[in-house]
Amino acid sequence: MKKLTLVLAFAAAAFGQTAETDKKTDRQKEVAERAHKHALALVRQANLAAPMVTTYGALLTQVSYDPVNWTLNTGDCSALKAKTRGTGSSKTTLTVQPNADGTFSFDMLTEVSGTAVDDLGNMFMFFYRNSSIVASNTALPEPKPPFNFFGPDTFQLVGIGKAPSYNIYQYFNGKVNPDGSFTDNGSLASGDPNCDPI
Repeated sequence: MKKLTLVLAFAAAAFGQTAETDKKTDRQKEVAERAHKHALALVRQANLAAPMVTTYGALLTQVSYDPVNWTLNTGDCSALKAKTRGTGSSKTTLTVQPNADGTFSFDMLTEVSGTAVDDLGNMFMFFYRNSSIVASNTALPEPKPPFNFFGPDTFQLVGIGKAPSYNIYQYFNGKVNPDGSFTDNGSLASGDPNCDPI
């Protein structure tokens, strides 16, 4: 899965910011960019399901499987001792359900697992899970802006032996506006979002 380059508008004071404030602002931007990426992925997955939605009506569950390959450099993720490459497989489940008020909910769950190795020969297992939810939207087969979405995102790299291990936890909470731009509504992260390669 490749990352998308997104332009986000964040207002920040031009003068008087401390380095700590700058770092926090950068982290908020990184988390917001990842949240937007996952909102776009939900729309793409729903669009792929379009033939099934029109064939089987509004209630839909679709499962897809894809290979996953990623690379992390120490310059991007300081938790690593060397350049690390991972390979595995993902399972994405998209569920579309009607709500009582005539709208639809979209729930996308992506689970990824696999192994990784770094340039020093250290070996790892990795586990990833993202749940993205659009609770109310009137459009099918995919949610059409504007819509709110939310959900947790976790990545775990488990070192074997003396290899390093870490966990990244994020909670995405945002809105895709009518023009396709993104508004962050309080997404949070524990750990460095750059250490989550998926």
